[in-house]
Amino acid sequence: MLKLVWEIAPLLLMILSYGIRAVGLFSVRTFDPVGAAKYPLFLTLTVAILSIPIAIDSIRKMEKIETSEVREPVRRIVLIIGFTAIYLCVLQTVGFVISTPVYISALLLSLGTRKTSAVLLVSLGATIALYVMFVCFFGVLLPEGLLGAFFQ
Repeated sequence: MLKLVWEIAPLLLMILSYGIRAVGLFSVRTFDPVGAAKYPLFLTLTVAILSIPIAIDSIRKMEKIETSEVREPVRRIVLIIGFTAIYLCVLQTVGFVISTPVYISALLLSLGTRKTSAVLLVSLGATIALYVMFVCFFGVLLPEGLLGAFFQ
């Protein structure tokens, strides 16, 4: 039962929070009957419905689980949630360019990656790719943080 809770709870929390946010978008008025505002709700419902077989399968396998098998995944989930919370708190102050590679590096190290070169390449590469994608292609302004003075 404990494994089921730790496997399904984060997924259900994400679906619930996304769904709550999607429902808040219904106040947007569009001429399109489907509209962009209904897409997040559709996505939430689709993920929720597709999660039902996973939950049923986990319930069926519950009897075979030992408590020692649960500790490591629980530790990883707690670390990921903690790193994500810290990242979201410092993103505006520190900025995207500094906080994102630190966040990705922390996640990779907590998940067991031990090659320093791989951690550095992935974290810097992902940061550069995300920055180029959002700033150059989508035109989204990312938080500048501490480096904001250098870009003005």
